Amino acid sequence: MESKFKKGIPVYDEISHPGETLTVKEIYPDIGEILVEDNFGFTEIYNMGGYILKEDNYGVFETITNRPTLSIEPYTLQGFK
Repeated sequence: MESKFKKGIPVYDEISHPGETLTVKEIYPDIGEILVEDNFGFTEIYNMGGYILKEDNYGVFETITNRPTLSIEPYTLQGFK
């Protein structure tokens, strides 16, 4: 599966990591997942579409947002106070 995300590039998620520059550490095309690391060395898993994934109680990773949040360009959220 082709993706706009490439290993080593900076990426951004203003929902889960506002104001941070994240880094793509690994891409797993066989399972359609991307491993992203924050500035503190913590990792998150996203699917190839940029949706963040969280593990449920049964060990299954599922999307937790209804929109992709991972971007290859910085973005802002407007209208929130």
